[in-house]
Amino acid sequence: MTIFLLRDDDANATTDPQRLERAYAPLLDAGHALNLSVIPEVALDTRAPDGVRERFLSEDSPDDDRVVPLTADAPMARWLRAHRVNVEPLVHGLTHRRVRAGTEFGALDEQAAGARMDRGRKLLEAAVHGAVSGFVAPWDAMSNGAIVAASTRFRVLSTSWLDRSKLPVRWWGAHYAERLRKSETLRLGDAWVVRHRGGPIGAELDPSAVASVVDRLAHRAEVCVIVLHHWMFWGSSEPHPVVKALSRALTGKRVYRAADAAHWLDGALFDAA
Repeated sequence: MTIFLLRDDDANATTDPQRLERAYAPLLDAGHALNLSVIPEVALDTRAPDGVRERFLSEDSPDDDRVVPLTADAPMARWLRAHRVNVEPLVHGLTHRRVRAGTEFGALDEQAAGARMDRGRKLLEAAVHGAVSGFVAPWDAMSNGAIVAASTRFRVLSTSWLDRSKLPVRWWGAHYAERLRKSETLRLGDAWVVRHRGGPIGAELDPSAVASVVDRLAHRAEVCVIVLHHWMFWGSSEPHPVVKALSRALTGKRVYRAADAAHWLDGALFDAA
């Protein structure tokens, strides 16, 4: 059986929660759980590879070198607390700034990565008034040290391709077994890695193709992670046709929060043993 995780990236202190809610109304109204990977202390000068300011930053926010933490009184934090039953926040890096080698966590040692994770988790948990169980690195870029640091701090690590060379030798056997199964789930100590197969569900996708894309992403996977970016879908006052089609494609499927997925995987591991 396959369960599904909807992972939306890049919410932050500058995000308008009403705009986000409008974009995802079809999913929320259908009761599908959302996992929002939230930038705890967003850098206002974050740039895409082409040098353009990242689209997840509010157009009204200043373009300078400050960082803005998500505080408990921020509209986005209040929205997350109000929707905690069906929306789970995940730690999305710390600032989303390109710290080293073009990424935030792709070239850090374990100590440096862990320090950023600890600060990000502390800020996010204070903002949402609750524990946070998952981590998502910006651009899914993680060094060996960052993977080890995340595995000792979080129950769920969502990422894309995970090369064996980035894992300690003790986990190579589990990695090999997972690649044979193509299950996209990997146990690292007490943590679960849930991998996604790319982000093909965007605003440019033909809505009629959404259901087949979902089926392809889910093939053989224990956990199918569908990666979304809300800022791709908020160009109009009406919900985007792709989001509507995605909501329909998930009808009847088990769409989980990350913490619930970890519990489910724990049970699946126990049953297999």
